[in-house]
Amino acid sequence: MNKNDLKKLVVEALEYYKGKANIVEICKFIWSKYNHKLADSGDLLYTWQYD
Repeated sequence: MNKNDLKKLVVEALEYYKGKANIVEICKFIWSKYNHKLADSGDLLYTWQYD
């Protein structure tokens, strides 16, 4: 996983929440589904929410 993949994950989260979600909901969604991939992505693990 790299920084370019994050846009797809945000879109996926917004689709899940039917187009309305705050940043915390989006981050929780991404973390709950992709924490293992983020953990294996090097520095992205520490910057994904900012990126």
